[in-house]
Amino acid sequence: MTLLGRILCFSTALVVAFLGTLLFKSAFVTGLSECTEYEFPCDNNGECIDAGLWCDTNEDCSDGSDEKYCKRSSLFNKDPNKCPSTYFRCRDGPCIPMVGRCDGYDTCQDSSDEMNCMYSIFSSKGWKILY
Repeated sequence: MTLLGRILCFSTALVVAFLGTLLFKSAFVTGLSECTEYEFPCDNNGECIDAGLWCDTNEDCSDGSDEKYCKRSSLFNKDPNKCPSTYFRCRDGPCIPMVGRCDGYDTCQDSSDEMNCMYSIFSSKGWKILY
């Protein structure tokens, strides 16, 4: 690879890493508070709950949003096959917040939230894109 090719590749990796960080960070901002990577952002009031409480059949957010899009029978969810635009639908059915997609943690039980993700690492030889 030529020097110009290496520079372009490195620059692209930096931009991807920077934009990924911005998107990841901004996705957790809800209202006036910021949730950690181990918390679920409720829809209203900037409230955050422990991620383990999401879709546990108990409404832990004051607005009930932690149970709102969990796949269950049609008694609970009129269309269990649809997720709102800010959510990712796992292959096995449930909807998870988009911040759980490609974050390095298996949020979906079938791990589909971590499939087809692009990761990058920085080593002594520079940036390396991992798939």
